[in-house]
This record gives sequence, structure tokens and C-alpha cells, in this order.
Amino acid sequence: CVYETDNALYRVMASRGCPFHCSFCYNSQYREIYSGLGHYHRVRTVGHVLDEIERAVAALPRLRRIRFDDDSFVFPRAWIDEFVREYPQRIGLPFDILLNPEATHLRTLTALRDAGLVHVQVGVQSASESELSEHYSRKGSNERIIEVGQQLQDLGIEVTYDVILDNPLSCQRDQQAMLELLPPLPLPFNLFLYSLTVFPTSHPP
Repeated sequence: CVYETDNALYRVMASRGCPFHCSFCYNSQYREIYSGLGHYHRVRTVGHVLDEIERAVAALPRLRRIRFDDDSFVFPRAWIDEFVREYPQRIGLPFDILLNPEATHLRTLTALRDAGLVHVQVGVQSASESELSEHYSRKGSNERIIEVGQQLQDLGIEVTYDVILDNPLSCQRDQQAMLELLPPLPLPFNLFLYSLTVFPTSHPP
């Protein structure tokens, strides 16, 4: 449990691994390490996750908030339906999630908000579609990011955007694209700024 001033935040993961294949992420290496050993992205049952949170609530009287630290909060429709039905009854605390803007829908965001979702951390990484595809092995569009940002604002959900600022492989055009993306994003929002560190590899591009 991680404590914040007058708040108590419990971090939990409802899944292991990630359904995406972004090359900048540690999951790209883990996929190779565990290749051939079964499904890389595994999902816990809703009941199993809520059992853990209930034990945390009982043990930590100062607990006031839950953070789902899954690399991306992506689950089957039936899982989401069960979660938004059971979480308010069994837990009832506000919660945060991490999200890929390409893998969400307004219906899901609305249902999660009604169940207690108060904050979303959105992985943007880059506003340059060429940089996303060539360097990050990631799909996305600025139009979709802005659309999701507007949906979150309309729903009253706080948002933080993840941005990689200093990719040594990026050009001025890529950097300019990020500067042009930020002003149209609905206010208010927070930014998490990251540096991209390129590690040595035996398979250079």
C-alpha cells in the first residue's frame, strides 16, 4: 500500500502482461523471454481481484483509493460488465486505471465512471504517427487522443497523459507534432514526461 499525505492508495493488478506490442516497453523483452510458455497476457477473475482488495480494505483502515496498475486496462466485455456490477457493492472506493486510447470505448468509460473511476493515465508517447509506427511499434492517431480526452472531460474523469519527450531517434518534425497536439487537448490535464533510454542490443536495426 502506498500512502499519500492524507490518502491511502492501494495498488493492484487485475492482469499480467500486456495485449500490445510496443517496442519501447519492457513487455517487448518479456515476450521474447517467455515465448512459447503460454498466453503472455493473462487476466485474473473479477472475484479474485475483489477478494484481494477486500482483504486490503480490512487490513488498512486508512485506505481511500485503488489504483489498477495493469499496463493497460483492457478486458473482455463480460469481465467489464461483471466488474462494474460487483466493484461498487463490494469495494465502493474511487479508482484509477492506465489506458491505451486506441483500446477504449465511450460505453466502457461511462460504465467504469459510474463504478468509481476518477482518474485515467493515458499513454500518448508521441504525436508523430511515423514515430509511433517506425520507432515504437504502436498504432494511434492524434484525432483519437483528442476524442478520448474530450470524452474523459465530459465524464468528469481526471486525466494524465504519458509523453516521451527525448527519443534520440526522433527528428524535429516529430517533436513539433507533440507541441501541436497538446493545445487542442481539453483542459485540465496533467503530464507525465519520460526520457527514452536506448539499451545496447545484439540485433541493431
